[in-house]
Amino acid sequence: MPQTTQATCALCHNNRHSLYAEGLCQYCYNETVYRDARSFSGNSTYNRTTRRRFGVEIETHSCRGFRRLLNEGVFGWKSDCTVDGLEFFSPILYGDRGLDAIRDFCRVARELEWSVNRSCGLHVHLEMRNESAAQLRAIAKAYMASEDAWFTLVSRSRRRNRFAQRARDIYDFEGLVLNPTGRSHDQICEFGYWANRYGRYYWLNLSALRRFNTFEIRLHQGSLNYHKINNWIRAHMYFVEAVRDMSDEDISNRFGSTVETQWAGVKRCIGNRNVVRYMSRRRTELR
Repeated sequence: MPQTTQATCALCHNNRHSLYAEGLCQYCYNETVYRDARSFSGNSTYNRTTRRRFGVEIETHSCRGFRRLLNEGVFGWKSDCTVDGLEFFSPILYGDRGLDAIRDFCRVARELEWSVNRSCGLHVHLEMRNESAAQLRAIAKAYMASEDAWFTLVSRSRRRNRFAQRARDIYDFEGLVLNPTGRSHDQICEFGYWANRYGRYYWLNLSALRRFNTFEIRLHQGSLNYHKINNWIRAHMYFVEAVRDMSDEDISNRFGSTVETQWAGVKRCIGNRNVVRYMSRRRTELR
């Protein structure tokens, strides 16, 4: 049982109770250990997204009043020892309604004046359930070939974060040998075993495939700004659809060897004019 001490609770700021654990009173501790996300279902349009399903994890520095989410929205939450607040996570989302669910969450965060700091991150999961092993490899290689460009789209402090490390020189694609005569399922398993060797703390976490059937993009700094989150998700969605069937030669030709040729290739893959315009403006602001 956690030890109790007398002080102000870090979440509800009530100083009338003894703290139970992790700087929380017993009520907040019981509520914050884990709260699952609600199910997400129903029809959706796809005017702002591809058909690929996705999810997000949003880390916070402060999140006073978070229990409002018990009756509002679809996000769950859990404790995270790397941040002072909580980590909020979505269920599996899809389509325009999925983006709207994130917008609703950000509205609550804004109304309750939540905050993030340099310790916080924004993690995006993109479903890879329907990809072949060759497509998984192509997507991963395209991300590594454009790594420098993606790093110019996040804050300088995030570029050195130990929980979202660079991976281009880490992932050994030469060591990824897929049996050309093997069944598709077996090849995907081979890719998963290969990816799992590297652990999760890279900006592109390939090991998420075995646990969630996703690739996890851990690069972005913490944010509660819907416009930033919306455009970041959409940029990666469009990028993945553009590169999933590329050959090694296509990838090399598309992204080149400099940060500017990489960025030109990323923009071409994103394609959507509004998202490219937004990301280009952000890139200029973050120089």
